[in-house]
Order: sequence, then C-alpha cells, then structure tokens
Amino acid sequence: MRGDPEQRAAVARRTQGASAPVSAPVRLLVALLVATRLAACADAPESVAGVLRVPTVAERAWRTGEVEALAAPRVPADLAPWSTDVRSWSTVACPDGEDRGPALRLSGPGMKALHVPLPMEAATVNEVRFRMRATRNLSAGIELRSQGRMMSRTAYQLVMANVHPQDVVVSLPGARDLPFVPDEIVLRTGGGPREVEVWGFEFLRRPWENAAAEASREAGRTEVGSVAREAAVVATDNPRRARFVVPRDGKLVFHGACLPALVLPGEPLVLSCRVEVGDEVLDERWELARRSAVDLRWRAVELDLAHLAGREARLEFRVEPRGDAVDYALLSTLTAYTPREHPRTVVLVTSDTHRADHVSSTRGAVDVHTPALAALSARGVVFDDAYSSTNITLPSHVAVLTGVPPRDSGVLDNLTGITDD
Repeated sequence: MRGDPEQRAAVARRTQGASAPVSAPVRLLVALLVATRLAACADAPESVAGVLRVPTVAERAWRTGEVEALAAPRVPADLAPWSTDVRSWSTVACPDGEDRGPALRLSGPGMKALHVPLPMEAATVNEVRFRMRATRNLSAGIELRSQGRMMSRTAYQLVMANVHPQDVVVSLPGARDLPFVPDEIVLRTGGGPREVEVWGFEFLRRPWENAAAEASREAGRTEVGSVAREAAVVATDNPRRARFVVPRDGKLVFHGACLPALVLPGEPLVLSCRVEVGDEVLDERWELARRSAVDLRWRAVELDLAHLAGREARLEFRVEPRGDAVDYALLSTLTAYTPREHPRTVVLVTSDTHRADHVSSTRGAVDVHTPALAALSARGVVFDDAYSSTNITLPSHVAVLTGVPPRDSGVLDNLTGITDD
C-alpha cells in the first residue's frame, strides 16, 4: 500500500491495536497481497468485466451398465502357460489370505514383464484388475498382444509402496479399436523393489460410456496433463448444446482435450462447433492431439463474437467422425465476456507452510534474513495479526480467495475442488 509515511504509520498502528488473542503458539501464515497496475504490459492477460458462464447440455444420457467379469485366471503352480522374463520367480501363499490361488513373486532388478494368455471369452477385455504388493513405489502398464505382436499399450501408472496388498486397476482404451483379436496381455513394471508379488487377476469389460458418465459426474473437474478443469464430455454421437445472448464486444473462451480414459492413438481428434444466430451460421474446427494418454494437453480456444452482440447464439459442439469409431472429448465450461479497455491485475503471493516468525520484518521474528520480503513490507503495510483459517494448503487458499471458511466451502483437504455453489 502506497501513500505518505504518516498514513502508513496510522494504518500500522490500527492493525497492531486490533490484535486478537493468540489461539496457537505460532502463527501459521502471513499473506502478502500486492496490487499493481499492469496495463502497460502488452503480453498481460486481459481482465474481464461481465463474465458469463454458459452451461452446455448433452443430447442424450450416457449408455451405462454394469461391469462384466470375463475371466479370473489363477497363477499356475508351475507358471506355464504363463511366462516371465525375470531372473527368478516363485509361487507363495496368497498374502491377503483369500482363496485366489497362489501369488507370483517376481525377483530381479529393473523392469519386469509377466505374460498371461487371454482366453477367447475374455478377448473383449477393456479393463484389468489385479492384486499387488510392493515395498517401494513402482510404475505399471498393460500391453494387449495378438500372435506376438503388440496391438495396444497403456501409459504407465504409479503404484504406491505398501506392505499390505492393494488392488490395481488398469483401463485399456486402445481395446476399442484393435485390428486383430488379442490373445495375450503383458503386465510390465518399472522401478520399484527387487521383489514384486502379483495375483488375483480379473479380466473385465466395462461399457465404454461409463467413463464418459463418470467424467461428467466428478464435480465437473477432469485432469488432463496435470491440469484439472470443470468439463463435460462430448462424443461423435452425443453432441452438447448451449445458448446465450452475446455480450457487447463479446468473446467466448473454453478449453478442449481428449478424454484420457478413452483416448485412441492416431490422427488428431477434431472438435467442431456450429454457432447459429438467426440465419447466420459460423462453423469452427480444432484439432486435439491424441498420441497417447500421457501426452494429452488442454487446448485453449477463443471465439470473437463481437459482431453478434445483443443477439441470441445457439451452439452445438461435437466430435467429428473418424471412420466407424466413436470418439470422445472433454469440453470445459464456456465463458462469455467483454474485454476491459484497460485491464488490471492483482497478484497474490503466498509463501506456503511459512511461519510468521520466519519473516524478518514481522514482530517476534527469529534470527532469519528475508531481504526481499523486508523491502516489500517497507514499501507497503505489514499485518502482524493475520491468521490462516486452517493449516492445509488448498482449503487455506480457497478461504483467502473467496472469503468463505473451509467449514462452509466444503474444501477440507488438498484433493477436494471448489464447486459452483
């Protein structure tokens, strides 16, 4: 906060005089709010006025169903006809005490592979579940093979270390578009300990649209490339529609991505949008890369609809067909807005898990030097009696940014997203 020295001193005195009783031996958080005008920055993002969130509605409900168990092979006592490339293996009693046959202990350094024949009744498998025990973190992935040739493989997923057995579920989106009938799966693990125990295999078939329905239900937030956004699913045979009145100088922004649980390798998926205003029609198309589930990213899109200001626009989003395959994509929440002529930006800087007495410019600071923060506080105002609403990162930041305490926001841990309500 800038101003003459007497004004800053008066604000500081009022802040110190209003101190509340200390309810804990240490203060948990000091937040420094720096407001600055960045209108002169040509590459600064535009601020917005009159932001309008535009909901989309699917043409039909997703066709969901129960997961079907196709086969549950047990580990053979002599391993055959299964096979592995590790130096040594052995069968041991099932660690979880259940009647699932023996467990297979794979021993050796580096990557491990286990080849399991796929019976004909399980050829339509699209999900594999098994039990695993590993004392160090490792990565696991599944390959689908036909006559020794790899037809499809999944991205490796992290399996956390645990001395207790745990279930691992691997989805096989590539099974939607295979040129041949698979006859073998290969479980591959990387990293981790020298010994890994696996057992309790189940080959399952899950209706494909279950994944679309689940992505649409999970509080509207889906993660792609480590970025989670509010999004809904749109498909080749299930478009999403919306309508709204275009604001003055209106722009429409959103993000699109392939749905990780159903991504197919190959040519880029194409998301299209038709905008209808009276007799005027605008068609747009955007490519969404889909090399593999691990390479996916959100694509940002902005449509300039200023020439349609004041009129009702009807939008239809769909995934363009590619042969006979049905493709699925994620469509983030649509936002219509009017750009500000002189955008302004507020920068909030928080130092996470940083005790107040470890900032040299605060009262009661220990022998620590924080020159950059000291210089910032010398030019502004220091609030000595600022407290975090909780000692967990995400709920605390939600409270700072919304003014709503965790009890009311419902955000109580680092895994819960804030809802529209």
